Amino acid sequence: MKKPSNKDKVKKILLDEGVIDNKFCLMNGTSWRLSDIILKLRREGMDIETIYNTPEVGKNTHYILKNRPPIIVYDEVMVDGELMRRKREIPRETVNPKTQTLI
Repeated sequence: MKKPSNKDKVKKILLDEGVIDNKFCLMNGTSWRLSDIILKLRREGMDIETIYNTPEVGKNTHYILKNRPPIIVYDEVMVDGELMRRKREIPRETVNPKTQTLI
């Protein structure tokens, strides 16, 4: 299995957490070029908002993913004695990203 790219790591963090910033990436070694990765993800169609902090607060840029897609879950249910798969969509805001359990 190949090692995930920095773009894949940033995309996963945005989908799971909904927000990422420069400081987080530098501290965790995710990427030194976060703005370039965000530009590439925008070109792929992700709707990402940029929040610039003022120098008084600290020079750190936050990127927020708008309209996160829901999590798709498949359940197996018995219908008339037959096992069927049912597809459900769960809003990401109702799931804890760390434990993957409903809030």
